Amino acid sequence: MTPLNADEILDLLADRDCRVAFAAMIANCDGAVRRHRCGDDSGGGTSYLTARGAANATGLDDSAAAAALSRLEAAGLAVGLPGGGGWRLNEEGLTERSTAMSR
Repeated sequence: MTPLNADEILDLLADRDCRVAFAAMIANCDGAVRRHRCGDDSGGGTSYLTARGAANATGLDDSAAAAALSRLEAAGLAVGLPGGGGWRLNEEGLTERSTAMSR
């Protein structure tokens, strides 16, 4: 996958559906944020956000949330479960893009 350039990432995050889905994914999949917000500890496991969960968190409808999460996955900012149904932040992908953009 070719890393997105800064303009492509800004265009993606300028889309409200993608932006709020990205924020919901961070709030629900980052262990430290989740522990702070909810007192919930996943026991060190990996948490994934469903389209329904993103819809509940953002007010998007399920199909808009799924489309936004899929766009984030296609851009390398999210990782989806095999067969769909859940997404998490692609921390490795973000690091790669940050490194590529700083060159």
